[in-house]
Amino acid sequence: MVKKSICSGIVLSLIISTLFWINGSEAMASNTKHDPISKHYPIEDTYIRNGADSNENYRLANEIGVKDNSSSTGRIGYLKYNLSSYKSDVANKATLRLFVRSKTTGSIINNIFGIANEVWDAGTMTWSNGSPYHDVASNLYPSIQDITTNIEGGYLLDRQIITAAGTYYEYDVTDYVNSELSSATDKIIAFLLTSENDLNVNYDSMESGSNKPELILEHPATAHTKVKKLSDTILAQDGLTFADVKFGFFPNVSGGSIVTYNGYQYTVYYNSDRHVCVARRASGSEAWEIAELTDYLFTSIDTHNYATLGISSDGVIHLTFDHHANDLHYRSSQQGIANNPAQVQWSSSLFGPVTNQLSGNTITDLSYPTFVQAPNGNLLFMYRTRGSGNGWRFLATYDSASHGWTLNGKMIHSSGTYVGSYTGTSTQRGNYPLGFVFDQNGRLHMPFIWRETPDAMSNHDINYMYSDNHGLTWKNISGTVVSQTGSTYATVESPGIIVSPIPQRRGLVNSNFNTADADAAGRIHFMSQHMPDDTPDAAASNEVVRRYFHYWIDENGNVNKTNLHAQGSNSPVLLADNGDAYFVYISKSYTYTKIEDRKFGQGKLRIARATAASNYTDWNIIYTDNSLPGLAEGLRIDADRFKKDGIISVFVQENPKTMLGEATKVRIIEYGIKQPFGQQNKLKT
Repeated sequence: MVKKSICSGIVLSLIISTLFWINGSEAMASNTKHDPISKHYPIEDTYIRNGADSNENYRLANEIGVKDNSSSTGRIGYLKYNLSSYKSDVANKATLRLFVRSKTTGSIINNIFGIANEVWDAGTMTWSNGSPYHDVASNLYPSIQDITTNIEGGYLLDRQIITAAGTYYEYDVTDYVNSELSSATDKIIAFLLTSENDLNVNYDSMESGSNKPELILEHPATAHTKVKKLSDTILAQDGLTFADVKFGFFPNVSGGSIVTYNGYQYTVYYNSDRHVCVARRASGSEAWEIAELTDYLFTSIDTHNYATLGISSDGVIHLTFDHHANDLHYRSSQQGIANNPAQVQWSSSLFGPVTNQLSGNTITDLSYPTFVQAPNGNLLFMYRTRGSGNGWRFLATYDSASHGWTLNGKMIHSSGTYVGSYTGTSTQRGNYPLGFVFDQNGRLHMPFIWRETPDAMSNHDINYMYSDNHGLTWKNISGTVVSQTGSTYATVESPGIIVSPIPQRRGLVNSNFNTADADAAGRIHFMSQHMPDDTPDAAASNEVVRRYFHYWIDENGNVNKTNLHAQGSNSPVLLADNGDAYFVYISKSYTYTKIEDRKFGQGKLRIARATAASNYTDWNIIYTDNSLPGLAEGLRIDADRFKKDGIISVFVQENPKTMLGEATKVRIIEYGIKQPFGQQNKLKT
């Protein structure tokens, strides 16, 4: 059956303001003309102390003391800042810079938390008079989870190893500050300092003189590339969400695809009737046609079981759906319908029956299917079999001339020996690609990570292989063959495949999204999320403080990375014609809407940019969409639309508003990067 959906968008205006002196802050120029830095000092700071001094107030002390409470002499530090002088609603980076005046001998791990409670009075607080965090003060560590989830909205932001006195230590608090800037009405931001060790660290306080605690905000540079919101259409009113959660609530943004082909845009999603829906529209149109495939009922509550599509050059639309170690669910359209879309009446009757076979070959135990269109018009199908701790990566190829599939076989095997700090010695594992992408020379790139067990703390190492024959032969970065698909396979012991060694316990994320792209020079770019190098290892998942890192491999095989000082959804990297990189993501949220017993974030859709001229070191947030409601923490990007038209087309889904499991809107939002901004896309008011 066919449905139509038409929606008007909303005009978004951006106000860019300058920084000036007010409320204990100052603006100062950085090395670039359009990148001012504002330095802010506390309006209040103090610490509380257990033991014999539990009734003492330290508001006027020259230090902020921090110590674990295992010997009942704990100390907890507090800082409060007023950022009303900062007129933007976003900072490229926010750094809390603290000077250690004295410490006990040894290496001491300190933690910084953002705390929602901002009404505490530094002049009256003591350990024993009922401070906001008194309930956990007697056992603050290792019960970090008490603060991060239960106690008045406290969030672990960063961790540092304190090794010396007489020097500054910097804590990255960017995401929390941005969340407060965009959502708080008073722009008062509070932090809490703790220690994981029963050893003293004393930071200079606001009373100390020259080494006051500094909160330094780097303002986004004035964007040379302008962003214009072109359209915001409702694809569906009835997007599926889950009430009983398993790996998340939103199967439609946990994977999948949105593709532009021959002047039409296509995507696939699950509706609230638990049917697969295939949607299309002419590029730039606001009218969607939806074919609801009612002959298959999606019964899972597992967000891994996303739906995805690919299009081959014979005009066939290929669909897979509902997989997490399941038999293949595949169906395809009639030939030619994507090659002559205007002459085709969109209907579910265009699609064949569901099958577990590709050209007579049964596929079982399948997860994470991905379609990639090859430069010759064929379609590659990548997927994993078996489990996360013992998985194999396979390739199948659809020939657009013969209209049939070939199962090429395994590319990556689970065998080999690895010794990790979290799992010890293991002899099997799974692999998780960070993306598959062809460059303009026809080379196929695949960055990926390893996972030793179903526990994400066992993730390690960013690896890379490339293929010059559409995935049949894979080479490492030096050009040495490491896999012949179907006969010999890449393993954890393959030489030269690691391009960024990352041990276990570093918060490395395994992504189901395609985060990779290639620029005009054939350089591969991809995003990964993990902990910065200077952050101590995490003993458990609640100690992980990860950030986005942009990786790119240059023409000489050199691997480069840049910390974006942000975290949030898994999202693709997009490259413009001039090689500049654009990154789209849903920011991490520290404000929540509570539905029943679950919390849903209010993260913002942001676009960041880095220039090729800077070697991709000048990442700037160039756009924040403040007009959107609360969004699920995931999105899809139409890379084809961006490459052709310079338009970032984003698939998002709204959070539930009243009850778990209710249907929510699926939106397709378009932002113009290149000028002119796609004249057929006029945002209606």
